Amino acid sequence: MVSQNWRRFALLVAAAGIAAVSVAALVRALRKTRRGAKRRVDRHAGLKWPSERIVIHNPDAFFAKREKMRADGPGSVQVVSDFDMTLTAFMVDGQRGMTSHGIVERAPMVSDEFRQRSRALFEQYFPLEHSKSITVEEKFQHMTEWWKRSHQLICEEHIHLSDLSLMVGKAHVAVREGVTELFQELDSFNIPVTIISAGIKDVIEAVLKARAVFTKNIRVLSNKMFFDSEGLLVGFDDDNNVIHSMNKGRFASQFFSSTPELAQRKNVILLGDLCEDLTMAEGLNYDSMISVGFLNDPTKVEEMLPHYQEVYDVVVINDGSVDFVADLIKFVCCDDWEEDVHGPTL
Repeated sequence: MVSQNWRRFALLVAAAGIAAVSVAALVRALRKTRRGAKRRVDRHAGLKWPSERIVIHNPDAFFAKREKMRADGPGSVQVVSDFDMTLTAFMVDGQRGMTSHGIVERAPMVSDEFRQRSRALFEQYFPLEHSKSITVEEKFQHMTEWWKRSHQLICEEHIHLSDLSLMVGKAHVAVREGVTELFQELDSFNIPVTIISAGIKDVIEAVLKARAVFTKNIRVLSNKMFFDSEGLLVGFDDDNNVIHSMNKGRFASQFFSSTPELAQRKNVILLGDLCEDLTMAEGLNYDSMISVGFLNDPTKVEEMLPHYQEVYDVVVINDGSVDFVADLIKFVCCDDWEEDVHGPTL
């Protein structure tokens, strides 16, 4: 390719004549030719992305979905997203970022006994959550128990509504790189965002507000705290139906089936960090969906990437940013948006 470009350079010199065309002009012409050749050769080029962190398993299917969304326009699009480790960063200042439950468990106003008991629950149930030796039904029951017992422990700490902002302010948590700009774009195009999380709704909303990304187009579907008239936490709303890691799809289906304004938006962009997050699209009668999975842990990329590629259209590895998603939104919503191509990892 390089030698061919320089042959083009020589032909340009011969045709125009050194006296008539400056060397600088010829160099600009060569660069333009090389850019054009790159665009023609890479038929999958489209968005500006850091290729070393983006993997697209089936580019043809992805670009077909993307073109359909652009043809249908921003009024046809909605975003459905997980929260913990999807909209938040996996690593923060060299340490693992906190989940919404983790923010409560490590809050300065909770007791050491609470932390110890919460840790004991984690050590009991976390292996069961990832076990391959128990049935789905057994795992479902264990997760329901874990979430209920965890919520009961939280309620015993006499947390006040005013404590939430202090918890978040002290928490080791950050939104993923580019989330603030992405949500501003989504809001400007009136694209609704539904966050479906097995975490804690009140904490999630406090994080979004503290990081100035809680725009008017966002709805949060998660486990909601219930405070009494004095502002003390006394329970969780409908604690008999906790949202945990294995039933997000059921709650998503109930929510979307009762929200007609979202049912009219037939193109879905789904964001998650676990393969199970694909169930968040249940209940949506969509025409097209682009799913983006965040495979955060660098130590598990080699092992988990094939599985993520099976279920997600796009995989962002190594705790990457949401810039890919932001550029996708620009492409869909802006007819005159010019793409700056760096090429995907295919």
